[in-house]
Order: sequence, then C-alpha cells, then structure tokens
Amino acid sequence: MGAIQNKLEQPVTDELALVRAAKQGDDAAFEELVRRYDRNVFRIAQHITQNREDAEDVVQEAFLKA
Repeated sequence: MGAIQNKLEQPVTDELALVRAAKQGDDAAFEELVRRYDRNVFRIAQHITQNREDAEDVVQEAFLKA
C-alpha cells in the first residue's frame, strides 16, 4: 500500500507546486496548468453547454478567473 501512496503523492505535490507558483505570478507555471487541464475543462463545458463556441467562452472565462 505504501508504494501506491507514494505514486499518488508525486503528481499532487507537482500540481501543488505549480498552483503555488502560478499564484505568485509565475506565467510558465500557469501555462503548464492550462496545458494540462484545458482539454478536460473544455469537454465538461461542452457537455454542459452543448455548444462549442459557448464552451470555448466558458473555458476562457474559467482560466481568466483562475
């Protein structure tokens, strides 16, 4: 069980470091977060809105607020 826990902690730690850096104004960290999550956020937005253009607007707004 310890090996599984260690595998889960690394990505969370990496993401947490990116979030902290982005909050401090690190543009590269923010870009990496957008790169990692923009597709997933878009899929969810498109499922909710049922419209590609609206989904794109939702994604843009979400990342602007972030």
